[in-house]
Amino acid sequence: MKKLLTILGSVGLVATTSAAVIACGDKTPSTKSAEKVENKEKTKPSEAPKKEEKKEDKNNEENQKNESKPINPENDKKNSEVIKAIVKKQEDAFATFHTRKDFLDQIKVFAKEEGIENLELADGNKDTTFVEGKNNQRNKVKLRLGSYEFDVELGDVLKDRVATKYYIENDNKKIIEDQDGQFLSLKDNEQNVVITQIGYSLKEKYVGCTNKVIQIYKMPKNTKEVPKHLPLKIKSLNNAFQKFKLKEVLNLDKWDVSNVESMNSMFYEATNFNQNISKWNTKNVKSMFYLFAAATKFNQPLNNWNVENVTNMSGMFYDATDFNQDLDKWNVSNVIDMEDMFNNAKSFNGNINNWNVGKVEKLSQMFLYATKFLQDLSEWKIKNNVAKKANIIFDSTYKLKDQVLKAWEKN
Repeated sequence: MKKLLTILGSVGLVATTSAAVIACGDKTPSTKSAEKVENKEKTKPSEAPKKEEKKEDKNNEENQKNESKPINPENDKKNSEVIKAIVKKQEDAFATFHTRKDFLDQIKVFAKEEGIENLELADGNKDTTFVEGKNNQRNKVKLRLGSYEFDVELGDVLKDRVATKYYIENDNKKIIEDQDGQFLSLKDNEQNVVITQIGYSLKEKYVGCTNKVIQIYKMPKNTKEVPKHLPLKIKSLNNAFQKFKLKEVLNLDKWDVSNVESMNSMFYEATNFNQNISKWNTKNVKSMFYLFAAATKFNQPLNNWNVENVTNMSGMFYDATDFNQDLDKWNVSNVIDMEDMFNNAKSFNGNINNWNVGKVEKLSQMFLYATKFLQDLSEWKIKNNVAKKANIIFDSTYKLKDQVLKAWEKN
């Protein structure tokens, strides 16, 4: 465990970009003979009505499409009151790093639940960010529903952060605000907490790194409930439920994590956590370093997770002593680091035989003390010399050790 505590110091995100180039060509018409030109001129009068007819048909189609979209100003005006109520509830949930477009995208999430899907910005300032301050006139936003336009205004906009709001269970009249994720009022408090607004901030990816990321604040250890919508701007869930005490969190399984890029140590030492989060869309996650490390009771299916962009799985199930699930559907073709991945995962014997580990460069202690692991990994194609450079990979109890290592040399 000493190694587990010291290795959590620094993790960076890896991002890749791509560009596409589209080439265009043109065609040059061939020279016409005098006879063909004459014939063409003769046909023009008869063809003209057909072209006009096609044009009219196209216009009619467009008109029909427009008519199929009902215009109801009264309904839009009524819906504007719903939007105003949503914004009022979320008025303190935006920071100086949010643009008008970010604001619109987030409010649309709540509007969709009310059956409202035609909300747009009316002023066109989509890239303008909000300014620090409470009830600042510069934080007004003009919105449009159909042809109806209206204004909404934010409340307390903080610099580079959004405050967490919560209450102690059974005392929902007293909303407590925490602006820096320290939760000093909860020190030594074992009562359950209900989060009403998720806090997060712009911070360094890791100590000494100049690049910054928008990261969630660590949740109180007795958080019983969270909002069902994770803020869209959050890119990092690092340490979110570190040392968490409860078995599950209401609404956590509903989070849309499709914008998240890092889940390092998210459930590290969450010793009782065992919630089904199999429906999470992890398509953009790049690092799962120590994600479930020392989450000793966690044993839920994860086979449907999309891990195709993950590069770091080091220590992912280190000391996750109850975990035993098949992971054969995982596409791990971009993973570089699997060091300590199942170290001391004493129950693990999941199917991972078909993994594409061609890019892996670190395998040391991957299955050390994984005493139940019996899968045949002979088909794995390991990069040249990676196995030789690695420290102990398998536990001494792994009966196929010699067979697998020889196969890797040949592969």
